[in-house]
Amino acid sequence: GDTLIETTTSTLTGGGIAVLILGAIIQIAVKGAIASAGYGGLLDIANGQSVSIGSFFRPRNIAAVVVAVLIVDILTAVGLVLCIIPGLAVMLFAWFTTVAIVDRNLSPIDGIRASIDIVKANFGQVLLASLTFIALIIVGALLCGVGLLVAVPVAYLFLVYTYRVLSGGSVAPANV
Repeated sequence: GDTLIETTTSTLTGGGIAVLILGAIIQIAVKGAIASAGYGGLLDIANGQSVSIGSFFRPRNIAAVVVAVLIVDILTAVGLVLCIIPGLAVMLFAWFTTVAIVDRNLSPIDGIRASIDIVKANFGQVLLASLTFIALIIVGALLCGVGLLVAVPVAYLFLVYTYRVLSGGSVAPANV
């Protein structure tokens, strides 16, 4: 009956920390490139432009998006560590940051400010829209994950639509 419990500790060296930081920077850059390209294609749809698969692979204002994503991710992480609610608040108030930067060619700080202004002016509608967004993703995930192939694009198109309507922008009618 004796049980052997083995504990191990690992020490992160300076090189290990550098690799972690470099990996995080690369991840944020890729995330920013994907987001700026994806929102660019979704904004083309909202503008009523002809859209192809290639429309979603042309990043726009990528440097500003990457910097904004870095700022928002850091603030969100800090907020989540501080009892979760501040992190959720950052996520909600920064919800339109990337789409505003891509749509209006804004700087990172101006994109964050634009998002905060839209949310402050329309808090109830944004809260409801964000819950709808989350529900769309959850429903897609519940359908064996395959539903995400439809749910994720629809959820992000809904986010762009919400952004355009709440920011006073236009949305082209659907060509059916």
